[in-house]
Amino acid sequence: MDLLHLAKFSDPGDHPPPRHITQSIVFTAYYFIGIIRASLQQVGIQHKQVEVRAMKSKILLYRSTVSLPGDALEETTVVTSPVSCLHEATEKKYGLIVIIFDPDFLKERNAKVELCAALKRNRHTMQVPLLCVLPSKHRDLLERLQVAKVKYVMIFDPKDSIQQSRLEAFASNPSQEYEITRTLSEVCPHINYFPVSRDKEILYCGAYRNRLVLGPYRLRQYCETNNHINCEYFRNPR
Repeated sequence: MDLLHLAKFSDPGDHPPPRHITQSIVFTAYYFIGIIRASLQQVGIQHKQVEVRAMKSKILLYRSTVSLPGDALEETTVVTSPVSCLHEATEKKYGLIVIIFDPDFLKERNAKVELCAALKRNRHTMQVPLLCVLPSKHRDLLERLQVAKVKYVMIFDPKDSIQQSRLEAFASNPSQEYEITRTLSEVCPHINYFPVSRDKEILYCGAYRNRLVLGPYRLRQYCETNNHINCEYFRNPR
């Protein structure tokens, strides 16, 4: 019996359709309802995925200088003070927070470390990936950032530009290459840092009783690389 025949049972005195026909109609209705519901759920999931991807591509970048790093920062919000960075991070959603440590005053460096600690304590920002961009593998600074619960660091030459695409790639998939524990393992534990002005430090070799000044060449060849274990002073401290 088809649906046109069932339509004839419109008068209350007519005989109702057989039970198996009624059940078939109910099952068919539930089937199509299930399809519609699944389609709506799929649309919702896809919409959510689009929102997540859009959020991940949004980057909050703090740099104390006015000049903007890298290429066009279309999806990046740039702030120039710790207060504005903390306010922006708590008021809006970002996929990545980037703190750039320029070779600046030591006081500003300390303020940025305190900002990192505040971001990791705040319930609104503690789960957002935090990347610190450093001009060198400064062991004392790395250790302080680790205490502040910073997980990722990126080393870059201050003369180079920080590419937007590089930050976006990190935001979508943080790499173990930038884990702070990995970077710290490459740095010799005997480097000692002595401030000589508001923005300058002299580095000495503690394995040589702080009598050896560490220059750029030795830092690149030994002290700030895994090769420091082959250094004569590391192997035989005095």
